[in-house]
Amino acid sequence: MNKININIKSEVETLQKVLVHTPGLEMNLLNSQNTSEFNFDFEKKTFCENQNFLLWDDTIYLDGAIREHREMCQVIDSLAGGKVCIQFKELFEEYHRPWTEKEIVANLLFTRDLAFSFGSTTVVSWNSKTARNQENIFTNSLFKTHPSLNENKVVFFHDTYPDLTIEGGDVMIFDNKTIMVGLSERTKKESIQALLPHFLDEGFTNVVGVSLPKKRTFMHLDTVLTKIDKNDYLIYETEDPVDYIKFTASNPRGQNLTSHNLSTIVKQFDELATLYNCSQNEQWTCGSNALAVSPGKILLYERNQKTIENLIQNGGYTGYTPKEIINGAFNDNEKIVVSINGSELSRGRGGARCMTMPLARG
Repeated sequence: MNKININIKSEVETLQKVLVHTPGLEMNLLNSQNTSEFNFDFEKKTFCENQNFLLWDDTIYLDGAIREHREMCQVIDSLAGGKVCIQFKELFEEYHRPWTEKEIVANLLFTRDLAFSFGSTTVVSWNSKTARNQENIFTNSLFKTHPSLNENKVVFFHDTYPDLTIEGGDVMIFDNKTIMVGLSERTKKESIQALLPHFLDEGFTNVVGVSLPKKRTFMHLDTVLTKIDKNDYLIYETEDPVDYIKFTASNPRGQNLTSHNLSTIVKQFDELATLYNCSQNEQWTCGSNALAVSPGKILLYERNQKTIENLIQNGGYTGYTPKEIINGAFNDNEKIVVSINGSELSRGRGGARCMTMPLARG
């Protein structure tokens, strides 16, 4: 594969390259016994007791999850106007020997958390839960060795900041000047401070840390907020007041500010913002976690019917099925919401945004 020039200056501009991983043999580790009682010791290559193995809330039907994920990738390619989805495993194995079933102990489905790009820089993350650190190791190796990626500016977070963690689900390119980062159970203030020079070097003059409840329900910023068009957002309002911290070149330690809610924060940085609310039930099934393939063309799980109806009735979006998009039976000049199948994929508590690692938009 030719060199991929990292270029992410927007959350919604048309995807050009995006890294994904269709579920495979690693999902065979997810069963009622080892999800609740065991964790994998990477040094001893054995399972040990742990209550949070792999962090899944339910087991999945693998064949169904594979079909759903492949269909999602076809939808993304069709909306983007070409082949943009790159399989993590296939790219990895171009310069490494193939994985064996015993080695596949990572759940790589949620590629968003493993690396995130801004401008021409990529940060290879380090997850807060040890159950996912093998995924970080694979990603480190991919970005260090593959010639399509290794000539870009890459920050290997754990190599430089071994005592800190950060995950891509907490990082949103709000606009070409502002980056929002969730202060969640996975990402802390010190991680933002560590990366601030890199954000500033890429021309982002405002970095905003948004305080989230430290609960699995709000594990990342993109569980409560995603940008879907230039000034459109999906949002789930928490019941608690939301504080935030503003980091700038003149105040790298951050200025603590208080806000009444998440909507207020969004509107402070986008006066033209239109917010589409997600209900509590649909937030649990990723109703506020949409992927924008291009401005106003998004993917949501079909089960989030109220959120989709809200976008259609109040936002001027047109609803499409995956089959219609794949067959090219859509109007490219419309705002589009695609109701993707996710009966199995949604069991992992991650939506289309979680399952994609954008490398280039434009």
